[in-house]
Amino acid sequence: MKNKIIIIDMVNGFVKEGPLHDKSILDIVDNINTVVEKIDGDIIIFEDCHKPGCKEFEVFPEHCLEGDSQSETIDELQYLFSHPNYLCTIKKNSTNGIFQFIGRELAKPGRYYIMGVCSDICVLQFAMSLKTLSNEMNTDIDVIVVSDAIDTFDGKNHDKNEMNQLAIDLMKSMGIKIITSQEV
Repeated sequence: MKNKIIIIDMVNGFVKEGPLHDKSILDIVDNINTVVEKIDGDIIIFEDCHKPGCKEFEVFPEHCLEGDSQSETIDELQYLFSHPNYLCTIKKNSTNGIFQFIGRELAKPGRYYIMGVCSDICVLQFAMSLKTLSNEMNTDIDVIVVSDAIDTFDGKNHDKNEMNQLAIDLMKSMGIKIITSQEV
C-alpha cells in the first residue's frame, strides 16, 4: 500500500500571526518532521488560502488571505517543498480540503498519515471525510492521525486541550487510527 503524508494548514496564520494563531503550535513541528523522516510516502501540503469576502468569514475572523504571509507554510516546514517525496500543495478556501483532494484524484488506496492544524476543525473534517469516502467507495484507505502532530488554537470559548481531545475521540469513534509520532 502506498503511503501519503498529509500536512494540513501549518501556515503562518495559524501558528505565527493573525486572529487564529497560537505560537504553541510550533511544538508539533518536531513530531511532523519525525513522521516525514520515518515514512516513505508522497507529501501533500494543504494551505488555508481565502479570497476576500469568503463565506467562511461569517463564522471565523478574516484570516489567511490569498497573497499574504498568513497563507504561507511556516518557515520551519518550507524544506518540504524541495523534499524528494513532495507531491503537491493544495490551497483551500474552506475548512475541509477533501473537495480539492478528490478533484485532483488523490484519494487512492493506501495509508494516509494526517498531521497539522486545526485538530478540531480542518484536521477533523478532512480525516472524517476521507474515512467516509473510503467506506462509501469500499476502498482500502487507511486513515491515520498522528495525535502529537496535530494541534489547535486557544481562545475565547475554545480551550485547545478540550478541543484536541474532543477531535481525537470523535476520530477514534469513526474508526480512524490514532497513533503518536513514535509509534509510526
